[in-house]
Formats: sequence, C-alpha cells, structure tokens
Amino acid sequence: MNDLMDVKVGDTLILTGSYQRGSTPQEVTVTKVGRVYLYITGHRQGFSRTDGVVNDNYGHDRVRTPGQYAADLEHAELERRLYAAGIERRHGTPARRLSTDAIRRILAIVEEN
Repeated sequence: MNDLMDVKVGDTLILTGSYQRGSTPQEVTVTKVGRVYLYITGHRQGFSRTDGVVNDNYGHDRVRTPGQYAADLEHAELERRLYAAGIERRHGTPARRLSTDAIRRILAIVEEN
C-alpha cells in the first residue's frame, strides 16, 4: 500500500518530522478520515491520503503506516550500505529513483567480492 486510502479511524500511524534534525517518530492514532485528508491526534491540519504529507504551507510532517515506515527505514539502510560500498547517490540523480529491490541487487553484486 503506497497511499493511505485504506486507513480508518482508530488505526495507528507513524508521524515523522523531516525538517527537524533529531526528531523522533511518534505513534499517532487516526481520529477522522475524509475523502482527501485524514486527521490524527495532536494535529489540527489534515494529512493527504495520497502521500501522507500535512496540509500546511510547509509540508514537513508526514504520516506513514507502520509497514511503510519499516520499508522507508530499510531503504535508508540499504542506501547507507551502498554509500559505504563506494557508490555515492547524489541528490536529484537517477539513483534516487532506484527501488529497494534494485538497491538490494546492486548490493548483492558489490558485496559479493
């Protein structure tokens, strides 16, 4: 599930704040679900049901399902291992669009030796 269309009231999501260095993810509960936005405990603004980004002028906060959050952590760890292996991903390059499976395959080849 790449979006939050299946989320319902009472579900637990993970709130991340990408603009704050050192911010810790928090578990939050869905309190209301509309057609376009969903709402969580502790926030007045809605979060988009398509990408989980908060509906404010900044868009720093984001909610993810626990499964999506775990997949994001795995992807970040694989990218770190790719960098440690000497393959640098630069912001805005096609490498950023690599899927988690593609990075796994590259690492399997690089770490084989």
